Amino acid sequence: MKLLSEALLERGFLVEAKDGKVFLTNNAWLTGYCADDDFLRQLTQIEAQQIDANLNTKFGFDQHTHDKPHLYACLGSDYPIDTQRYKALFKQEHYQGYRDKNLPCGFDDLDLFTRYDCAPKVPLRVLDAHMALLVKALGAVGCWTSHCCAGRVRGPYPVPLYLEFNSPINARWAAYLVEKARSAGLKLPDISTDLSWGIKETERSFQSPQRSLLAPRKQAINLGKFIYQNRMQFRAQRYAWANSLRAL
Repeated sequence: MKLLSEALLERGFLVEAKDGKVFLTNNAWLTGYCADDDFLRQLTQIEAQQIDANLNTKFGFDQHTHDKPHLYACLGSDYPIDTQRYKALFKQEHYQGYRDKNLPCGFDDLDLFTRYDCAPKVPLRVLDAHMALLVKALGAVGCWTSHCCAGRVRGPYPVPLYLEFNSPINARWAAYLVEKARSAGLKLPDISTDLSWGIKETERSFQSPQRSLLAPRKQAINLGKFIYQNRMQFRAQRYAWANSLRAL
């Protein structure tokens, strides 16, 4: 069983737990097309019985907090949810539409890359469910993504799990973060990086006769969680890392 805060984070909702309560943070997409808090309402209304029948009554999006500026609104108490309720959060696996339509493009200029700590926020609604946290986490450490797919097994044309960047500098920053995760002990045997364009399911996993997306999807989520939970550290490293490229 997982705590509600852990389950929501793994689904891509940028939340934190504090004093036994769950808070949506201001790292989430909170304005414009299908804001993350609205999407959370929709998701829980659709799956109210599967996720938690009481969650809707616990929303308090007008209850802004002031002790931590990044905590946006209290969602209610934190508590364990079972496997069925956790899986219900991922029921809509793929975003039905052009995957890159609403995602920001990157750039190659180092001066521009180092100007901002974070990339533009992306609405959770337009991301494949199992890739959402990784995209959100990378954005929180200034890595601009272009589009992603959580992979497909069914049909005549299988698709690998992947996340692309529109510029090599962002792909290289992502590769650096993946290596940091591996150095910290995170197991990512089905995830590979390409310095020119992005992150992808390994060929070994993709070509396996017994291929299952359970492992690479879980690894993508765990990678996103690691990056997001260490975002302040990586933001602090980002400027020095970019400057090291100038000497190359």
